Amino acid sequence: MADDLHAGAAVFGEAFRKLSPAEYATLSESDRAVYDVRLAIVEKREQEALPYTWQQTLSEVTVSFPLPEGVTRAKQLSVVLANAPKPVKITTPEGVLFEGILCYRVSLDDTSWFIDDGRLVIEMEKSGSGSQGAWWKAVFQGDPELDISKIQPENSSLADLDPETRKMVEKMMHEQRNQR
Repeated sequence: MADDLHAGAAVFGEAFRKLSPAEYATLSESDRAVYDVRLAIVEKREQEALPYTWQQTLSEVTVSFPLPEGVTRAKQLSVVLANAPKPVKITTPEGVLFEGILCYRVSLDDTSWFIDDGRLVIEMEKSGSGSQGAWWKAVFQGDPELDISKIQPENSSLADLDPETRKMVEKMMHEQRNQR
């Protein structure tokens, strides 16, 4: 118990730091609950400080940037989308709105952008190993990373999966049924 309290003080003191999975595993159940709440607060603050908002599914990521007042038409923007090592660059008549390098690969052919209610919305399809069918920790290099170990995805249909993943899931489901 004393070790738990000491570990709790070190982790939950004034300066919060993210723990590795091995460090997290050493926490007591109650310290894990407190850590999870603190982590959620820290991640929320980090995400709110970004110059954009984002959301994702296993196959897509959507990034939304607030536009300067008066920028209401696509022809007022220059949007250059690229995979690393080249940067994504968004320019308005006032100058560079954003420039950053994606953390993961996207299918540039299946990427689109549009203006909606004063925001530039970019929809990108994940592609490549480590990207497609996986949760992203961050969109752009150098941005704060999310703890994706606790993501609980929505229920989805097999029809939502790409053919290769669907085949693998169906095989796993068949093997699981046969083990019963």
